Amino acid sequence: MKKINNLKKVIILFIVLLILFFCFFINNKDNIKSSTLNKDYILNEIESKDQDVNIKKDRIIEIKNYLGTTKKDSSYYFINGYISYIEKDYKNAITNFEKTKELIKKKDSSFLKIYTYIFENECYLKENNYKYLVENSKAAFKYISLSKKYKNDKDTMWRTIRTLTKNNETTEKSIDVLNNYMENTKGLNYNTEVGIVSHLAYLHRLNFKYTQSTYNYIKALDIIKNNRKHIKDAEFYECVIISNIGDLSYILNDLKNAIKCYDKAVNIKIKDKKNNAMAKSIVYINQMTVYIDLGDYDKAIEISKSINELIGFLKKDVKDDIEMLLYQNLASAYTYKKDLNKAEMLLNKSKKILQYDEVEYIKNKELMLKIAYAEFYEEQGNHDEAIQIYEEILKNPLKNDVNIEVQIYDEISNIYLEKDDTQNYIKYTKLATIKKDDFENQLKEEYMRYASKLYESDTLREEQDKNIHNIIFLLVSIILLILILISRVNTIITLKKSNFTDGMTNLYNRKYLDYYMNKNKKKIINKNISVILTDIDYFKKYNDNYGHIKGDEVIKEVASSIIENIKNYGIAIRYGGEEIVIILPKANIDEAKIIANKIQSSINEKNIDHKYSNVSDKLTISMGIYNKVYLYNDNIYSIIDSADKALYKAKSNGKNKYEIY
Repeated sequence: MKKINNLKKVIILFIVLLILFFCFFINNKDNIKSSTLNKDYILNEIESKDQDVNIKKDRIIEIKNYLGTTKKDSSYYFINGYISYIEKDYKNAITNFEKTKELIKKKDSSFLKIYTYIFENECYLKENNYKYLVENSKAAFKYISLSKKYKNDKDTMWRTIRTLTKNNETTEKSIDVLNNYMENTKGLNYNTEVGIVSHLAYLHRLNFKYTQSTYNYIKALDIIKNNRKHIKDAEFYECVIISNIGDLSYILNDLKNAIKCYDKAVNIKIKDKKNNAMAKSIVYINQMTVYIDLGDYDKAIEISKSINELIGFLKKDVKDDIEMLLYQNLASAYTYKKDLNKAEMLLNKSKKILQYDEVEYIKNKELMLKIAYAEFYEEQGNHDEAIQIYEEILKNPLKNDVNIEVQIYDEISNIYLEKDDTQNYIKYTKLATIKKDDFENQLKEEYMRYASKLYESDTLREEQDKNIHNIIFLLVSIILLILILISRVNTIITLKKSNFTDGMTNLYNRKYLDYYMNKNKKKIINKNISVILTDIDYFKKYNDNYGHIKGDEVIKEVASSIIENIKNYGIAIRYGGEEIVIILPKANIDEAKIIANKIQSSINEKNIDHKYSNVSDKLTISMGIYNKVYLYNDNIYSIIDSADKALYKAKSNGKNKYEIY
């Protein structure tokens, strides 16, 4: 009986505890629900979601209803502003953030203080209003420096600065804002120092200050080297920075050094798979771009496989951008390999991703896609469509992208060259060179200004030990000067028609041959090229007996026949004396023979007297033909030498004919 009573007591106690637990659960649930309608809770929710901006509609309605019952303080206006911001009502958002700024108090959270200015700046950008960006950024950095939580938050710093990079004037001022923060804020860790110095390097790069940009990247590497144990993800930053130095080399046309930097970057071991993918995916993209410029399309396609291995580890917004650029680069490679169906399919895949892309991780994605389409149309032979796209791009100023403008002018001039439109060819080549000259002058000016600062710095410190950074300044300055000179040699082209053409025959000259092969190399690589070298039979006898004036006239007549018969197939170069070289890109040996026959028939039909010839009483020519698949390391002059051997054979076998080497 006693045992039964004890059992009853246990059961009753259990039931009581169960009831109490149930009541507690219901009460706590109500408290949780209530807490979600608390301004602090909503602010925490926004802080955790501001990068994703994915608060659901029903939640927004709930928040709006709640705000209607609360005091209109700084939190009230901030939350209202944020809701307008994610609803893309930017004018109303700005109004609310302005109210927030007026009511900010010391007790308000660092997040509210900082992001009031960041969100407002992002709204101003949407409204194309740049007036208050710098002022707001300075205020945001003031609150960042006072916050233990955000003082070393590189993402928040970059988000603040990023709003200043859309305009050349504000980009310049962003450097001062960031420098001021670094110099006057105590308690910055090494990770933050590396991040800020790297950001400064990027900002200098946007302003074409490549010497200072390179210096800052080297300085960041120096910080990593000396404090590796204290820097989280040191290898990640090292990879990104070396890749950025490669980008600077690419901008300055030092493609070999660019490849060297990219190779070094991808060989750095990064343990964290996500960081590894973030750092190296863009390096591989840049590697592909360089190899496409060099005409090594197979290498570019091979590199793309490395990107595919990393894509699965990327965040969605980053993944979208990398995939877009991957498809664009592959499309360019296949365009120049003449696999136009595959190229078009890849371009359309890139275009589809872009349609649904909202977050800008990589700049100028849409611009690069347009250029890829224009290249595709150009290779397809749809020149008018290509020019239309290029000119559409040029209508809007290309901020911080001189190289892209130069590339577009060059491509348009190439199209007009193929169309035999000399006037437009010269026009756009001039525009390209003007841009190149301006770019070079900017580099020279920056170099001299930077070198002067270095000299002043060293003079003031004569009594002290030399600071390692001054040595870096000097080395970088020397390196940049060399790169500028290399860039000048590689890119500056003399534009006057007289420098590209032979005055007597109106044919192109040897100088133009070098230019033509350089500009069209990527289109010719791995394709047939035929070269025909022509020579007038017994021309010395003609000159000696008819006189040099008549001699010049027959050279003009031969040139005229050649121009007439190679139109739309290639170019003709006066190689020396009466020798004329015909370059026929993409022509096989049979096509070259047909053109040679047409040229000889045209000259025969002119019935030019040459009674001193041992072959005929009319003027005749001999021709040598050489055909091959043009490879990356081929030299056009070696190919001409082979055509010359065929010409020698034709002359040895009786003249007035062509021979094939």
